[in-house]
Amino acid sequence: MGLRPEFAKGVTGFVEYAKTLEPFQHNGVIKCPCNKCQCLYYYEKPDIVELHLYRNRFKKEYSVWTSHGEIDNSLMYFNIIFLVKVVAQ
Repeated sequence: MGLRPEFAKGVTGFVEYAKTLEPFQHNGVIKCPCNKCQCLYYYEKPDIVELHLYRNRFKKEYSVWTSHGEIDNSLMYFNIIFLVKVVAQ
């Protein structure tokens, strides 16, 4: 059984996005979110991260990419609800 095309497309999209972030732009490294590395290791070659993701998949419960500078939507939702309640008072 091979990789599903959707997964391969998602891995490629992730790596392309990671290359636009500060760690890669300034230091030339990408944090690897594979199940083995668990966002603890950085790699200079994006294709190594891509290979790790194909072999090891993403770490569990990595649907919100908070380890790469993204906003956790649940936290953003909490902040919006809090602000609405404060303004309504």
